[in-house]
Amino acid sequence: RRTAARPFVLPTSLQPTGAGAGTAALDCLTQAVFYEAASESDTGERAVAQVVLNRLRHPLFPKTVCGVVYQGSELRTGC
Repeated sequence: RRTAARPFVLPTSLQPTGAGAGTAALDCLTQAVFYEAASESDTGERAVAQVVLNRLRHPLFPKTVCGVVYQGSELRTGC
């Protein structure tokens, strides 16, 4: 029997602050899902979103959704 995963709750210390910060995070997450999994099923799209959120919580990745999504984009080879 499978049990559901615990709901993802973004810790207060990682929540976006400032005017429009939540909107920017949602826009970046939406873009990641669209460009990485637009032709996938709902499950595939959810998986992409989950990877971004997992990375957000990991200490080796940026501390914002947009930072995670666009990490490496400044490199000559792109993301």
